[in-house]
Amino acid sequence: MLDEWGREFLGENRRRTDLIRWGVFNTGTWWDKQPDADNHTAIFPIGRDIMGANPQFVQNPGYN
Repeated sequence: MLDEWGREFLGENRRRTDLIRWGVFNTGTWWDKQPDADNHTAIFPIGRDIMGANPQFVQNPGYN
């Protein structure tokens, strides 16, 4: 199913979300991407504007 969705929704920018949902975003190999050393890229970093809006925010793990 994941492979079929990859072909069907290729141009709709949902591939990353599907790979995370199926648990293969950080472990899988496809096209020219090799498995990641850790899984911090499964979540996005919090933007600079948002971080500056409240000093109590803490950046997501793996991003500085």
